[in-house]
Amino acid sequence: LIAVVYCTVAVNKLTETAIRPAESVSGLLQRDYLLSWLGTNLFFLFGLYSVIGMVGLRAALTLGPRFGIIPAGLCTSAMLLITSVVNDGIAQGDGETIRFGKGLGTLMLHWIKLVAGHSMRHGLLGAPLLKLAIVLAVVSVGLALKRAAVEMAGSASGAGKKK
Repeated sequence: LIAVVYCTVAVNKLTETAIRPAESVSGLLQRDYLLSWLGTNLFFLFGLYSVIGMVGLRAALTLGPRFGIIPAGLCTSAMLLITSVVNDGIAQGDGETIRFGKGLGTLMLHWIKLVAGHSMRHGLLGAPLLKLAIVLAVVSVGLALKRAAVEMAGSASGAGKKK
């Protein structure tokens, strides 16, 4: 849904404001709509990955460990293929001078930098919803990593006890 919001806001800005001419669509995006372009692309892909991940997880849990590995592997394969295709497209850019990054990772870092800069330009009390969204995302990722580390440590110690 975040991709849809980024896209909608960009389309509204294109139709409601006077835009300086650009040499190309890529040039226009890079000059005036980079945050929207990056957000639309990144969150579309993250939404796609989420759907594929949920399908794979549901199938794996439903089928159990013996057969669940098959749909989980196919879903992982699909995500890797999608990422490979996207990385190739990003690396190619427009074929001449405009490149938005080397791959999905660089696009994500660029988006984070733009969002952080946008947040800071509004001062300490400006853009409170954006700042709250950033804090919640960082805390959630931190909690997820902490929980994953605890689970992995528990699995490792549990595996050692069974032997």
